Amino acid sequence: MRQHQRRNLNARAKIILDQPKHIIDCIVRDISEGGARLELRGSTDEVPEEFGLAIYPSARRRLCSVAWRRDKQIGVKFA
Repeated sequence: MRQHQRRNLNARAKIILDQPKHIIDCIVRDISEGGARLELRGSTDEVPEEFGLAIYPSARRRLCSVAWRRDKQIGVKFA
């Protein structure tokens, strides 16, 4: 059982990498207080274990760490 209940979202978001400055577009498929499930267009290989995530329309930036990876999806925990 999950610690926080997830809700469907399907919102545009950007993965923000600091080294080097790089942005990866993604979709937040579902979200909870503690984390989210992200879907990328391509491989998740270029996404590091920790990164910033800006979810639109608010574009509020959250620090995330990777919990799991499957195909084009990443499960993240919010810091």
